[in-house]
Amino acid sequence: MAQQFYQKGKFYTLPIIEIRNEGTNSFFIVDANGREYAIKMFDFQKTDSDVSQLKELPCMVKDVHGDNIVFVQNFAQMFGNRYVAGNTYQFIVNKEANNADNDFRYYDVRDKNGLPFRLKCDKDTYLIPNQKISCLLSRPSQNKLIISLVEEDKHSATHCVTPETLLEEAGVEGPLFSSLFGG
Repeated sequence: MAQQFYQKGKFYTLPIIEIRNEGTNSFFIVDANGREYAIKMFDFQKTDSDVSQLKELPCMVKDVHGDNIVFVQNFAQMFGNRYVAGNTYQFIVNKEANNADNDFRYYDVRDKNGLPFRLKCDKDTYLIPNQKISCLLSRPSQNKLIISLVEEDKHSATHCVTPETLLEEAGVEGPLFSSLFGG
């Protein structure tokens, strides 16, 4: 059999050799080009009977370091049946994601099972870690679940204000305001 060339960001289905337990963690052991790779399972997957019956694992190549490949689960394909387009689901904000695009703000969020998602927001939307939010699943596909912040959560998102604006709205004026801001 010819060697498969794996590319970063591409999706593959790999045969599962076994499920291996190491301490409190469990891993899918998959075969890629005759080499074993361990892909960490989520806690809820350890007791899911459907997961234990899998023969193949939908994966994505997260990174390539020489001949070492970092595989992760393709969540959209594995869990797409748990999410229905047009429905709203609860998520928790992990953190703001690194972003080179100044037109939008991105957040790493997770669902109740710890599945990670990327949320794209307007640049003026500020969310904080551990904030509970509602998101609409707008477009599922084989390789992506696209979520968007629901309108009522957009209004409850944190909006940053300047210290000057905060003090003005609090009614602090006069010498203290002038000494703080040189006015």
